[in-house]
Amino acid sequence: MKKVLKRVMATVLCILTLSQGIYANELVAVKEKEADSSILKVDEVTEIVKKELKIGKEFELEDSRLSTDDYYLKKVWNLVFKSDDKNIQVRVDAETGKIIEFEHWGRNDGEVLKYTKEQVRKTAEKYIDDNYADIKKELVEIEEDKFNRYISYYGRDNYVFIYARKLSNEIFKENYISISVSGITGEITGFKIVWDDSKYTKKNSEISEKEARLIFEKEDGLKLKYIKVNKEEDKNTILTLKPVYYYEIINSGLLDSVTKKFYDVEDIYSYNRDEIVYNDAATNEKEAGGLDRGQEMIPEKGAISREKAQKTIVEKISKITDTKNLNIKRSNYQGWYNGIDGKFWNMTLENDEDNIYVNVTLDADSGKILEINYNKYSYRNNDSINRLKLELASGELTKEDFETKAKLMLAAGEITKEQYDNRSKDIEKNAKIDTDALNKKAQNIMSNMFPNIDKKDYSIDIEPSQDENVKAYVKGTRVINDIEYNRNGFSMEFDVETNEVVRFSFEWFYNIEVEEPKTIIAKEKVSEIFYDQVGFDKELIQLKDKDKEEKENVLLPLTDLALVYKLKPYRFSYIDVENGKLLDYSGEEYKDNDEAEYFTDIKGNKYEQSIKLMNKMGFIRETNDKFSPNATLTKKDAIKWIVLTLSRQYEYIPSAKRNYYGNDEISFKDIDEDDEYYRYVVDAVRMNIIEDGKYFNKNHKVTLMEMTKWIINGMGQKDLAEYTDIFAKEQGVADNDQGYIGLAKYYKLIEDTTNIKKTKSRAETIDILYDFIANLEESSK
Repeated sequence: MKKVLKRVMATVLCILTLSQGIYANELVAVKEKEADSSILKVDEVTEIVKKELKIGKEFELEDSRLSTDDYYLKKVWNLVFKSDDKNIQVRVDAETGKIIEFEHWGRNDGEVLKYTKEQVRKTAEKYIDDNYADIKKELVEIEEDKFNRYISYYGRDNYVFIYARKLSNEIFKENYISISVSGITGEITGFKIVWDDSKYTKKNSEISEKEARLIFEKEDGLKLKYIKVNKEEDKNTILTLKPVYYYEIINSGLLDSVTKKFYDVEDIYSYNRDEIVYNDAATNEKEAGGLDRGQEMIPEKGAISREKAQKTIVEKISKITDTKNLNIKRSNYQGWYNGIDGKFWNMTLENDEDNIYVNVTLDADSGKILEINYNKYSYRNNDSINRLKLELASGELTKEDFETKAKLMLAAGEITKEQYDNRSKDIEKNAKIDTDALNKKAQNIMSNMFPNIDKKDYSIDIEPSQDENVKAYVKGTRVINDIEYNRNGFSMEFDVETNEVVRFSFEWFYNIEVEEPKTIIAKEKVSEIFYDQVGFDKELIQLKDKDKEEKENVLLPLTDLALVYKLKPYRFSYIDVENGKLLDYSGEEYKDNDEAEYFTDIKGNKYEQSIKLMNKMGFIRETNDKFSPNATLTKKDAIKWIVLTLSRQYEYIPSAKRNYYGNDEISFKDIDEDDEYYRYVVDAVRMNIIEDGKYFNKNHKVTLMEMTKWIINGMGQKDLAEYTDIFAKEQGVADNDQGYIGLAKYYKLIEDTTNIKKTKSRAETIDILYDFIANLEESSK
């Protein structure tokens, strides 16, 4: 490892030395052309932004950063303005001074919405009229769920308006304006524009959606495979597999409406500078401290010892490497693996001298290996010339370009004189992939390592490797009853020169139960189900200017757009092979549980605004787009909405400052875990809104008095409400309810008790809850 580090440091120093001369020349060039530079200075950009966004004197420029991307030809100023209670972040084109994006944050304007989307739409439209009147005729508003692009300022408090570009009556989503408006203040909180000189001319030869569907169907994108399904048994020691149909995307999934061909991913232009990338890579290794190295470690009766497990691993790995000295770095004995209960060893072994890393999981009962991840890191100083040879052999480089680059590498010291003299040797040999030989070699390795696995139990695919050090990528997929189970199998990669295995992975489970359907629906029928369910979108896309990329090493889109057909987004994962039902990722029947964003039956209702605001804040959560505003309130909905409203951590609601503890189980006999209201009833008991009991009576018609008591209880005021003597007496109210009424009036939950014993409609209830939290917020200021 020390030798490797020395090589890496030497390479870095070499690059730095070369770079000093290069950048010195660049700096001189910039200095000479400074007077003619098209990039605006930070003070110039700051003035432009302050004027256009009307940024007041209370804001100071806290940070400024110039970002350039020579590959995409982007030059952007990033500015951050700060006042005592608010920040504004702005991105500006460094050449033109045009604002690309801005976002406001930091000020606490409250948490209860005051404006509906319809009320703030005029604010967004006025901003476009004032600043982008010249392109307004090309803009068309589209819904957020049909946009499928990343917008940073989504949220319960903001309304987002998206205006995509429309050319010759076709939508081009890569050019758009998005504006976010606060539902609390009614002010614009975010803006973004993506626009270029793209153009589109409609062609007479464009195919119809019906023709596009026929092409998709002929591509045979629906495949059979096994998925793991969960069993309800407490001790699940068998992996249960279920055959399903799934859709495998065809190339990019984009079908040209004229050529009737699918584009490759490499054909599509996409600038993803604004995409957020989350590093979700989690290690599979767990530290095991305090290991006893003096004797065999047997974790429990019936399990093999840690040392025997190590011996088994070394024996297996010896089939692909000559290295014998593999030392355990970490080990973990566990009772669970891949959703299965049992006894398992997970070990990480390493050999620093040979740069080998191995992570293995094996069954501690049987000693069978379930999973292997093997890596041998190879460092060679001839990687550059090998890459060049592969590019020549594959046709990526001409002979003339190959010779020119080889000379430059020699001059830069990237290759030796001997490597340069032998530059033309073995080009064909290194580039050519002998699939038959690799197939046979992979089978031999598998039979040596795992003699109980027959070659009929897997299929092999061989693909060219993206790594210039590796000859090819060999992938084996497990096959059961002629259906692939792609969670089990293996992969191997071989060194391009030595042919030794440098990467090997394996996963195989032995205790398997396969669900065997009585019948399997024909693929033609499944295809009909799939395409009927999903449907197609038609939109314009940008293609890469490959000529510019080749000659100038810049990535730009072609000006002319292409019209394509693509599948609409869909959320189910699979189709049942037996009955054609849609399935989710776990193999259960798919249910569309999306919350309704809009209700179709509240227009003109007296409480329309309260319903819209409470729904936007997430306090209604209905999957049906019909709200039934005039229906009488039932207990199940009253409890659900009170729980949702009081669970939000509003500082001015006493209950929101407390954490609720208690059982996740309830005693009610008339509501079970499968009921959509069950989780709200559990929370209501934990929050002391209601008491656990024999029957919940979810369809019981609720009076205003009952609802009032539940709200006061949920606020943690139940004990205070029982001190009835400290409150003024209200006529028509039971003695034990007097405290609740007194507190309800104090919190402006009710004004009088005239209708306290009557039921309320669903719409009235939502209005009461909205006024309740709005009044509390206002009184807390």
